[in-house]
Amino acid sequence: MIKRIGNILITIYLIVISSNIPAQEISHSNFLCDDNRGRLSFKPAAIPEWYSITQGQPFDEEIKTGEGNKQNCLIIRAGRKASYNNAAWVKKMQLERGLSWIPDSATASSRASDPLPDKLNFAFIGTLYYERMGLFYRCENVIIGQGHYFGINNFWVFSNNQEEPHSLACYDLAGYKYFLYIKNSNNPTLIEGIKVEFEKPFTN
Repeated sequence: MIKRIGNILITIYLIVISSNIPAQEISHSNFLCDDNRGRLSFKPAAIPEWYSITQGQPFDEEIKTGEGNKQNCLIIRAGRKASYNNAAWVKKMQLERGLSWIPDSATASSRASDPLPDKLNFAFIGTLYYERMGLFYRCENVIIGQGHYFGINNFWVFSNNQEEPHSLACYDLAGYKYFLYIKNSNNPTLIEGIKVEFEKPFTN
């Protein structure tokens, strides 16, 4: 009887100890892709805190461009635990840099009225490069964040452009300004996709 009680106490002790051990934080490959097969790449902003990640979650500071059939994708290796701090960081960057959310850009969502979530898994800011059909564009001060949408880890894109809604202000290799119009791909086979619909030259 005493031996049985001892075994029960040991079992309870092990359960309590194991419950206090933090769960292993997992780094996921998060893909943000262009449904028009344009090649995406990204350069972090030259500031110390160019990204925000939930405390204790991993974040690979090298944001890669996919290879093979994933050349139209950015690959972000990071954890997927949402927090208020990441959304607060985005709002801070928006205020400091005059950035706004592109309403139709939330992937896996087709409603422009969808509000920015109060929690995000992670977010980062820098220069987005876009290449398609021999044309190259550089889009500075772009924020990309990942949140949740009905169980899907979807992305949100924030515009650096106050002149033309639903677009990014970008420059070609010659320095000419273009607007790149972005919306969610609304493609069931590319739930984490955006769609660069067309490029429009800037005219005064």
